[in-house]
Amino acid sequence: MSQETQNNNALLIHLSAFSNLFIPLGNLIFPIVLWHAFKKDSPYVDHHGKEAINFNLSFFIYFITILIIFIASLVGVIFNLFQMNELNNPDQVFEILFSSSGTFISLFVLILLVIFKFVLIILAAIKAGQGELFRYPLTIRFIK
Repeated sequence: MSQETQNNNALLIHLSAFSNLFIPLGNLIFPIVLWHAFKKDSPYVDHHGKEAINFNLSFFIYFITILIIFIASLVGVIFNLFQMNELNNPDQVFEILFSSSGTFISLFVLILLVIFKFVLIILAAIKAGQGELFRYPLTIRFIK
């Protein structure tokens, strides 16, 4: 396999993570399928495939965890709002503001996580296309 083909296959594996924009869990399924198809052809492609899979699995776990925190915070805010409307106690305003900060913080972290993921996938694809090895930061190494 030529170096250009290896670079293109590695680039394709990284960019396949964007398939989740059209297919649920595509960011996990397509890199696995492509890595499995190309990993025997080249250690270079094998490296990039493992990196892409580990990264997408790690960020899936991070996203779900923060999403659970966001939903729990939101439920708390909604519960407090219903409680405040029933009791009409002005002292509960501080409690509601405090509980809503968790909602805003977790939403902010979710947005940052999505932006960070997008930028890293583009950076990894560029490096793969140029024939360079790339290691994603903040990644749990499930596949070694």
